[in-house]
Amino acid sequence: MKKDLVGDIRARLSVEEVVGSYLDLKRSGDSYKALSPFKSEKTPSLIVTPSKEIWKDFSSGKGGDLFKFVMEYEGVDFREALNILALKAGLNPDEYSSRRGQAKNRNLRAVMVKVLTIAADFYAEQFQKSPVARQYVKNRGFGSQVVKDFQIGYAPDSWHALYDKLQALKVPTTLADLAGLIKNRQGRWGDFFGGRLMIPLSDPQGQIIGFTGRLLADKEGVAKYVNSKQTILYNKSRHVFGYFQAKEAIRKEGFALVVEGNPDVLACHQAGYKQTVAAGGTALTVDHLKIIGRLTRDVRLAFDGDAAGTAATERSLLSAQQAKVNLSIISLPEGCDPDDLIKKNPRLWDKIVVDHQPAPEWLYDKYRGQLDLSAAEGKRHLTDVMLPIINYLNDEVEKDHYLKQLEDLGISRESLDKKMKGLAVRGAGLPAGRPPSARVAASGPNKFDLPAVKVDKTLIIHLFLGLLLIEPKLRSPGEKQDQRLQAILADYELERALYNALKDTAEQVDGSQPLPDRLSSVEECVEKSLDVVKTTEKGMHFNCDFETKERTVKGLVRQLDNLQAKEDIERKLKAVRR
Repeated sequence: MKKDLVGDIRARLSVEEVVGSYLDLKRSGDSYKALSPFKSEKTPSLIVTPSKEIWKDFSSGKGGDLFKFVMEYEGVDFREALNILALKAGLNPDEYSSRRGQAKNRNLRAVMVKVLTIAADFYAEQFQKSPVARQYVKNRGFGSQVVKDFQIGYAPDSWHALYDKLQALKVPTTLADLAGLIKNRQGRWGDFFGGRLMIPLSDPQGQIIGFTGRLLADKEGVAKYVNSKQTILYNKSRHVFGYFQAKEAIRKEGFALVVEGNPDVLACHQAGYKQTVAAGGTALTVDHLKIIGRLTRDVRLAFDGDAAGTAATERSLLSAQQAKVNLSIISLPEGCDPDDLIKKNPRLWDKIVVDHQPAPEWLYDKYRGQLDLSAAEGKRHLTDVMLPIINYLNDEVEKDHYLKQLEDLGISRESLDKKMKGLAVRGAGLPAGRPPSARVAASGPNKFDLPAVKVDKTLIIHLFLGLLLIEPKLRSPGEKQDQRLQAILADYELERALYNALKDTAEQVDGSQPLPDRLSSVEECVEKSLDVVKTTEKGMHFNCDFETKERTVKGLVRQLDNLQAKEDIERKLKAVRR
């Protein structure tokens, strides 16, 4: 963007005009007053001063120019605020771009949003026509307002219902594919979603960027939930589900409630907790929390009360510290999720939302109940999980509070300080959320990171194959994963041959014995893969336990999936631009 766009927006829009488009301004002398949108109040405390082109909200302490107001009110970054204000000013941001590619990308994004909106309207029409879909929503306890707010729809259980609609509207097949609405099966194009309740995914301004589809009736071997594939609009690692619907309530209530699944968000909104969002379809990341942090630093996590939910909660703690939000935990009864609890015991739900615990306190209580803290091993495990979190705390008083808790267990402050400094030097993070007895210590011999592998697809492939070579138990992928790997390895002839041969080979291969006959034709590839394993993290992979290898292989497959998705998007973008 050229700097001229900022100047042209300032020339066309005044601060009182922008703020007045969101709030009810009342003149007060040379200024204007309004009720704060960031705090609940009865007396106006937000002042707009036209002569200085600024605004100040004395109840929340926020203030700035017209750009800062849009950033705070909409919960967006500066670039997004710039685009919003450009549209208000009747300007085209593309005309200010110094790169043609950037302008083309923005035009493509706008067209994709239009196509996705057409799809959402189609699904909404089909929902009204489907008694089964409407009954399903009724059975889940979702009222008409939630259906309207979240634009719930239905994808018919048909191979080409939406595809025919898009064809009738002359939407190019390549564009519909790029938007993730259709797929090619054995040379025929058809719908990506079918027989599912459709929940649109929107950006902070409410523009539709993708969908979540939920089966109306569970089927064996079929995923209950399917999200749109990653596109130039939808990135699951950054998308916060319900953000657009929740942002006003988050500002008003002063905190955000984060749950695991999209249906939990709908249930919470139905129950009056409209400040609820989710990181639908993926783990809660630093990016998710930074986006939520644009609206509030008070983030309350209410993940499912099962082992997986507890582990996911624990994994989120360090991300919250890195995102600089104040995370607290809402503990659900074992086996319950928010949707269940709201239906079965709404009073208990109201109570536990109020009784939230600061994240370090929750972590301390969790492990104090699991460990023998009279033994050295128990103290070591507790400090393994507590110190990385304490180390990230910004407030020295809060940090001192939790260190004193550990001191009360008979651990000296000197040893705590030394261990915390060691964590900072090694860059160690919070260990995985499993019982300490099953966990590999962050500083132990089985730990390995893959910094050199993350940017090189060939290296990732060889590390993946190398781990399969030394661990035969990892060679039985499910049908879906096998299909994904076949697609990823399509352009790697030797690597694909090695992968296929390994599926029918039971022997361990570590270079110490002659190769099995099935692998002799790809000996060069075997040697290269084993060499990558040996050199990664100084050969520690040979000493890893099975769980660690398995977890690493899953991570490598995810990385390869992401790289493949990016390559597919780039290829489709080139096709559209032609």
